[in-house]
Amino acid sequence: KKLSSILLSTAREFFFGQSAILRFISACMFLSNTVILIVLILGFALLWWLYDRTWYALLAALLVAAGGTAVEIILIHLNVYYYARPQFMGVAFWLPVLYCIASIATGQLARAF
Repeated sequence: KKLSSILLSTAREFFFGQSAILRFISACMFLSNTVILIVLILGFALLWWLYDRTWYALLAALLVAAGGTAVEIILIHLNVYYYARPQFMGVAFWLPVLYCIASIATGQLARAF
């Protein structure tokens, strides 16, 4: 097999595997925001431990979470969209953790190429 196809399949498996499960959980409206937050925090910790374990990945995750959440707050205040159960400035508490998970997934995808 070509190296590029191996890397692509590895990235695809990671991105659509573990992180897809966590994204699905975050979209489950029947769960409370607290349960979603706990599951996503545990999921982020597990993904970070399995796939990265670097301090700069944690720093990048925090920066992505802060930036992404700030942009969403701005969009919400511009009435572009809304959350069904907002908790803080129009967003759910678990949103920054979802950005952290995306940061780990994106970092792994970037490393694959």
